Amino acid sequence: SIPDSFGNLKNLTDLKLCRLGIKKLPSSICNLINLRSLDLSYNNLKNFPDNFGDNNNLVKFSLKENQIKQIPNSIKNLKKLEILDFESNQLKTIPSCVVDLKNLKYLNLLHNPIENLPDIVDEAFLKTITIHVDLKYHYLFKKFQRVDHTHSRGGF
Repeated sequence: SIPDSFGNLKNLTDLKLCRLGIKKLPSSICNLINLRSLDLSYNNLKNFPDNFGDNNNLVKFSLKENQIKQIPNSIKNLKKLEILDFESNQLKTIPSCVVDLKNLKYLNLLHNPIENLPDIVDEAFLKTITIHVDLKYHYLFKKFQRVDHTHSRGGF
């Protein structure tokens, strides 16, 4: 596990902690206010601290191959976020606050058992972002007949 003192590294801008079997993040990780890139892929994380949105300089966030079941609403505070990668987790839904991430350009949801998208997701949002989702979930996007599928990839 990551020691709580890790949050004292306030000048840290890039952090990659992959394949370490991490099960829980200390809340002090939210003290890394200059962090721009965080990669926690291939661990055993089930969630992350509620105040994670305090890392408001974060541009790239990858949680690929974990056991995340829910994206916390605090993610809406990550206003600079451009890349969000949740490939191969346990997500069944996406919170509506994801639409509030105006700088988001890439959202990877491959290999998640997604059952629905928030009602707030519309064509305007989908035209500004690249979304990767499994082909078997393409029905979630059926109502967006005029979406340019080069921007919303995933076999639509």
